[in-house]
Amino acid sequence: MQDINRPYAPDEETADFLYQTYLLLRTAPPSISKWAQQLSLESIASCPDSWRVIGISERALRKIAADGGKTTQQRGHWFAREQRYGALFGEQTEVMERDAFIRFFFEHDTTVIIAKEQNNKGGDHTTWGKIIPVPEGYFPLSGYSFGVRKGKEMPWIRDQVAELDAHMVARAMASPRNYTAEQIQRLSGMSADELNSAVSSKAFYCLVDGASEPLYPVWQLGVEKERRMRVLSEFDSTDGLQWAMHFYLIKKHDDLDELSPSRALANEEFDIERIISSLKHQLGQNKGVA
Repeated sequence: MQDINRPYAPDEETADFLYQTYLLLRTAPPSISKWAQQLSLESIASCPDSWRVIGISERALRKIAADGGKTTQQRGHWFAREQRYGALFGEQTEVMERDAFIRFFFEHDTTVIIAKEQNNKGGDHTTWGKIIPVPEGYFPLSGYSFGVRKGKEMPWIRDQVAELDAHMVARAMASPRNYTAEQIQRLSGMSADELNSAVSSKAFYCLVDGASEPLYPVWQLGVEKERRMRVLSEFDSTDGLQWAMHFYLIKKHDDLDELSPSRALANEEFDIERIISSLKHQLGQNKGVA
């Protein structure tokens, strides 16, 4: 997290006062609870930049985008407040020098916007998945909450989701992966009905295995619809192409310049009739898949 961290730096007068508070709290008698020590220091250090947002989890980002605004998202400390307390007041710890104390406190005062279910006790940010850095000045703070403005954060959130989806498609296109219907719908923007209609009209194909749900080869997303239909219409399968056919589509062939049919289809300059001829030859038949 340090590579995206943007800790607040107080002025010298404030830093001196906070340090004196820290020293005083370290001498607190046993009647003063650990919680009171922690809360006292945090309250005195509280300022408009407290709990500054430096990142947002992908789950929270997508949820805000889908809902059109903030719902149940929260700020999570990537370095738990309890851990910070232990480092400052633990029985085995030594007193920090002023500059070291100020640096440590504020470096570990920043937060990440996460989904409610990700806000686990202990603030283990390693369980939050992908974290997207947040630009300076975004997600304004308001007490223990934060703001999501329609004219600033929402356009940025939508752009980030689009970029994540584009990267996902690019990664998927780089390998012959098969995705579930839900994954394909998220990547393509198609509804369930639209996806089913595409399969029925041979604009898309799926792989059917009686033991599991249908799978959809993701390479199809990188091919123009008309080119997909021109190839898929050559084969007899309404409910789903056979796996053997699929393997022909993703395997490299000598007569396609060492390209797989799926890769050749993605290149709009590649002659589609040449691809169909190659497939028919490979399958050893003029029409259909047995």
